[in-house]
Amino acid sequence: ATIKASTINEETSNFYYSHCNDGILNVNSYKTITYSNIYNNIDFVFNITPTGIKYDVIIKPDANPNDIQLLYDGVTSLEKISGTEVLIKTPIINYTETIPLSFYSNTKEKVNCEFLLEDNTIKFKVPNYNNTELVIDPVQNWSTFLDYGSTNVNSGRPVFDSKGNMYNASRTQAT
Repeated sequence: ATIKASTINEETSNFYYSHCNDGILNVNSYKTITYSNIYNNIDFVFNITPTGIKYDVIIKPDANPNDIQLLYDGVTSLEKISGTEVLIKTPIINYTETIPLSFYSNTKEKVNCEFLLEDNTIKFKVPNYNNTELVIDPVQNWSTFLDYGSTNVNSGRPVFDSKGNMYNASRTQAT
């Protein structure tokens, strides 16, 4: 796959590691990251939005939508709620992933698309794919990275306020 970053964010980040006393400062981040040909003629486009990370799957002509397999590592289980919704259970919180819209990019014609589950892997089923560029537009209704199972993370359990915001403090150690 080829990775392309575009639309630089105004904010920068700083990272501090034990092996780097001065830190790694003013690291740029981007609003859009595209992974081209992550599968043959299939791209993933990740965008930072005000509500979190959003991704689209772009299926180009001569691609096979059945090639797409999204492995969810560390989840307790995946449960299909409907053809377009999956409940993702983790040791910390449950969230859903939905496909609100799938369409051909040239005509914007809506296309039927649903999730298929196999163990901890999500696949996409597109019954009437006509070999035209297709956009699958899933939405994650909650997402973060918290690694409570790692031996390198010392963390208390998250706390939620009355508005549903999560607070967590962690300490990591490198080996």
